[in-house]
Amino acid sequence: MAKISNKELHDCVVKMMDLEEKLLMEEMKDAQPHVFSNEFERKMQEVMRVQARVNKRSDLVRYLATAAVVILMIFGLLFIGNEDLRASEFKINILEWFEEFFVVENDSNAGKTDPTDILFDESQIGYIPEGYEKVAEEVLFSEVGYRYQNKLGDYFDIWIYRDGNYSGVDNDQTKHDIGVSVRGIEYRYVYKELDGEYIITWVDINEKFYLLTSTMEFCEILRVMDSISY
Repeated sequence: MAKISNKELHDCVVKMMDLEEKLLMEEMKDAQPHVFSNEFERKMQEVMRVQARVNKRSDLVRYLATAAVVILMIFGLLFIGNEDLRASEFKINILEWFEEFFVVENDSNAGKTDPTDILFDESQIGYIPEGYEKVAEEVLFSEVGYRYQNKLGDYFDIWIYRDGNYSGVDNDQTKHDIGVSVRGIEYRYVYKELDGEYIITWVDINEKFYLLTSTMEFCEILRVMDSISY
């Protein structure tokens, strides 16, 4: 049996790969682009929003650490070049100073709030519609979020932010208006026809920002909103 040279073997493999690519391209001509569900798109937006917060937090830590190094270098140059400063016996514990002014968060407890400084507790939601159960939560120092859902897939999300200037409503809106709750708190609501979703935002008496999104009936959403204790 004749032996196949390396070149012949290489040429054979290349031809097979070209043929496979042509067949794949033929199949792709009639393929239709996959359309993701609104629920999938919404979940991806939540993932991207969480990742953006993590990236922002990491950038801030890197910036502060860089600033700390620059300050320490300046102090070092001053100590080296100035006899009076050395004679004054000015002392600074670098590790204690760094720990006092900079907090580096790891992945396991990034942003977790101090139990003595709770932004919002789940028990403050006084009304949960029948059939709805909590399926997700996120409790951080500057924001808290809960998701409730029923077996039909209807849901409502409640997010509370420490910053009263936060705005998380996009411009893809078909209807928006302003209302006043039974407690006299002014709120803004948006209805997105494409998703069948209401978005309500308001600021409480403590300047905390609330974002309530839901596919429930508007009257049920208002009941959830009015049941919250501040």
